Parts: sequence; C-alpha cells; structure tokens
Amino acid sequence: MHLNCLLFIFSFIRLSGAQDVTTVRQISVQRGQSVVIPCLYNQKYTSSYKYLSAGYVWLLSDYVDFSDQRCHHKTVFVSDDTEGHIFTVRMDDVQESGSYWCAIHIPSAFDKRAGFFLDVTADSPRLHVTSQTVMGSENGSVTITCYHQGVQYGVKWCKFGGQCITGASGTLDGASVEIRHGLRNMTVSMSRLKKKNTGWYCCSTEDLQMPVHITVSQKKSRSAEGQQSPVTTATGQSSPRKRILPVCE
Repeated sequence: MHLNCLLFIFSFIRLSGAQDVTTVRQISVQRGQSVVIPCLYNQKYTSSYKYLSAGYVWLLSDYVDFSDQRCHHKTVFVSDDTEGHIFTVRMDDVQESGSYWCAIHIPSAFDKRAGFFLDVTADSPRLHVTSQTVMGSENGSVTITCYHQGVQYGVKWCKFGGQCITGASGTLDGASVEIRHGLRNMTVSMSRLKKKNTGWYCCSTEDLQMPVHITVSQKKSRSAEGQQSPVTTATGQSSPRKRILPVCE
C-alpha cells in the first residue's frame, strides 16, 4: 500500500473519536505521588464501559484498568461518574513518564478516546496544586493556588472542557472569579458559589493542565446545625470499588 495512504489511515484511526472524549493534554507529577485525571465524555456513552490504556500509538497501546472491574491495576483506578459524564483515572505512586489514553469501548466500531502525556519529575512538578480536591459551601468562596515555574500570565483558570478566564476577573457558571498572579504562582478565588459550580476545573498553560475538583455543599440551616447527620464524602469521583480480579499484565 502507498505510504501516503498508510499515513492517512493511521491519522484517521488516531484522531477518530477524539471529539467525544476530553482530557488533559499533559500533566506534570512528582515521582512517587498520586494524581487524578478527569476524562469528560459525551452523555450518549453513559452506559458504555470506560478504560485506560498506555502507549504512544493507540493501536499498540496496552489495557491498564477498566471501569467495570473486568481487569485492574495495583496503582491505577478508573471510576465512572455517570451523572456528570466524567470518568476519572487515579494513578498512585507514579514512577515513569508515558503516554496514556482515556477510552470508551464501542462494540463493532473504533473506540472513542483522548490521549494525554504524564510527565513524571524528580523535583517539583512544572504545574501543580497543593490538593486536587477543594470543598466550599453555597454563597461561599474557595481559593486555589496553582504553582508554576515562572510562566506567570500564561496560566489560565478554566472550567474543565469549557470556558477559561484569561484576565484578572470573570465569571464561570455564575460564580465570580478573581485571579492574582505572583512570580511563581497564580491564586484563584471563586465566590458566590452555587451547587451547579460543583465540578472539575483546571490551571492551564499552553502545554500543561492541572485539574482541581470543587465540591459545593448546601449551607446548613440553623435548625439543622445542632442535628447530627451521617458523615459523607464528596470528591467528585466514585470511591474505588473492591477489586477481586487478577492484575492486568
């Protein structure tokens, strides 16, 4: 087969379905640490199973972990939030840089997917936050500091898969956003929070993203303040399920 034809087929296979899945392009993590990567998908794939594969070339990539427990990895966990149409990949004790794919299985067709590069560093990551999980309450505010290596005004605050704030202030889904730039950090303050502001956001540069999940809880009424309620956890992702299947090779 002619070389140009082969290249066309390869490009088609590589790009096909990318618009149905959105994830980070590149994320920087310090060796031995953990990171959570959100993968946003079209709601029509709610009932499909999701998975993570590893490898620079899609056709040659290896399965790592699945959302339906058919196979699992010791340090990688895939959880599917079917209401938010986002599945998350948690990677613990990262050791090596590499290319990965957030993917959705489509029977009798090309699987939908989006690739990202995991940049594992010995020192401080090039773009990072203290915690990827932030809690807030309705009509309240949250503050997130994104640390970088002197990028300054090239850093933006974005709703994951949506709008970005490029100036010193703006709004995201009705919440007020104020941004202050330091020499090696960007501080983001989001106020007038509503329940609908719960979701994934990210610090973003031209080549790096660092996702942050914000959970906005309902403010307790005075009559309910003295009542004891069950303790719940809200992190924007399902807790890793108990795994009983053998480890994937």
